[in-house]
Amino acid sequence: GFDVRGQAEQQGRGRDRRREPRPEPTLADLAASRFGRLPMTMGVERPGIVHRLDRGTSGLVAIARTAEAMDGLRAAFRAREVQKAYLAVVHGDPTWDETVLDWDLVDGQDDRRGWREAGSGEQSARTEVEVLERFGHVALVVCRPSTGRRHQLRVHLCAAGLPIVGDELYAGRRAPQLPRGAPRVRRVMLHAAGLAFQHPITAEPFEFEAGPPDDVLELLGWFEG
Repeated sequence: GFDVRGQAEQQGRGRDRRREPRPEPTLADLAASRFGRLPMTMGVERPGIVHRLDRGTSGLVAIARTAEAMDGLRAAFRAREVQKAYLAVVHGDPTWDETVLDWDLVDGQDDRRGWREAGSGEQSARTEVEVLERFGHVALVVCRPSTGRRHQLRVHLCAAGLPIVGDELYAGRRAPQLPRGAPRVRRVMLHAAGLAFQHPITAEPFEFEAGPPDDVLELLGWFEG
């Protein structure tokens, strides 16, 4: 992910000068500054950006540099030909080492504009989950979704009784509190750690990995003592 902070901008003259922070650059800004002109298939606000991550989620994002690559990658995502892996720090201690959460999602029908789990619903959703480490109060899990529903991992884990640490949208007040003295959590502890797909033009296989970011490592390190 990116952790870029704006610098103060001076406005006015003499005693009237004020310092106002510049808005943090978006992923689109950073992609355009590094790669130049990118395809606008998804609109001017998403140049080259093939898929979405939830706000606050760190990790890997696929960016296409040509319209042909963009179309090919989007088709691969729709056909579920892209393998994805996410790390999540969850509240609780799972009673299993591996499981499959195969629950449909339906519109939450409230002002959260999110989704909720249901026995049957409008969109099928499937997530494989494996426990990597247990820390008593929390656990580190890897999620491998075979579908790409919005907020799928957050809803599935919350419905399984394992809300992601920092997820105020779905866990809310029902989420357990971290022990006193634990590092402050400022976002949902979800990280896009792996992407694997075939190159949309050459069909060459690609596999990318991104290790856990500093805030996840700090939290887990605190529990390890």
